[in-house]
Amino acid sequence: MENKELKNTYDKIAQSWHEDHKADTWWQAGTNEFIARLKEGGNVLDVGCGGGTKSKYLSDSGFEVTGIDFSERFIDIAKEEVPTAKFLVMDAHSINNLKENFDGIFMQAVLLHVPKKDIEDILQKVVTKLNPEGLVYIAVKEKDKDGVDEEVKIEDDYGYEYERFFSYFTIDELRQHFVRVGLEMVYEERKSNWIQVIGRKKGNLFPLHTENGLTVEEEREILHDADEARCGINVSGPYSSVDEFLAALKKPEA
Repeated sequence: MENKELKNTYDKIAQSWHEDHKADTWWQAGTNEFIARLKEGGNVLDVGCGGGTKSKYLSDSGFEVTGIDFSERFIDIAKEEVPTAKFLVMDAHSINNLKENFDGIFMQAVLLHVPKKDIEDILQKVVTKLNPEGLVYIAVKEKDKDGVDEEVKIEDDYGYEYERFFSYFTIDELRQHFVRVGLEMVYEERKSNWIQVIGRKKGNLFPLHTENGLTVEEEREILHDADEARCGINVSGPYSSVDEFLAALKKPEA
């Protein structure tokens, strides 16, 4: 399913979907955890903000909020619902075009509409838009034990038929994605077939590559192996931790 078709679907169902999901509460525990970890009064990007329900929650909690969504209709609703926030029509794939960096990036029910082959590309862009030690919150649908990874669902909740693309995830998949893009997992929750996670942007992972004759890609691969080992993921690299790798780089030659 093309992104343009999904956008057209949400433009069509925006008002009904917004009203239908206002009473949802499954997201509050994870969102409150995100809020509690953020810098007081910091700035937050709400990616896939929809009609602004979570943008309002974040704004009411004292944060400077910018919301983006690819649906013009959702953005119109959000502007009416949350006059204290700023809203832009923008796709998640384009967040690297924003001039501002953020203390937190909130992505609820966003990656579940992204093909799995594109997940790390978006996450890498997210990391570049986070301030040092910035936080990202992600909520996705959990994959059933014998379920599919991706599907297009045909639904008729609002009296007419519409289609949406979905990706489903395991917690281990998210852990591995975080390792690969330089995020430290600081919170996990599984509830009502949703997975909520929070990651913290690590410091500069590659400060020594030019001093030690390594390319950024070579150092990234070694650090990736070391970090996966720390998360209990099978790797073939020689280091069991990032600290061990950095210590080896700094060790003088005999």
